[in-house]
Amino acid sequence: MKELVAGEKADHRLKVLQVIHDTEAAKREASALRLRADELQYEIGERKRAETHLQRQLNTMRAFSGVLPPVSIFRQRGG
Repeated sequence: MKELVAGEKADHRLKVLQVIHDTEAAKREASALRLRADELQYEIGERKRAETHLQRQLNTMRAFSGVLPPVSIFRQRGG
């Protein structure tokens, strides 16, 4: 009878340890995923800023494209 009870206690203890292990593993994975999500959010922000900058440059170029003569004219005059 004592052996049966001891075996059941050991089984229960093993199950508890497995749950603790699984919980810690899930916490580590969640932490890693949060870190990756933060990195991706930062990268998205960087790309949006770059896109905004490039769009402004394009708008400036378009605004001046009708005002300034083509570059080839400058080269001909300077040469």
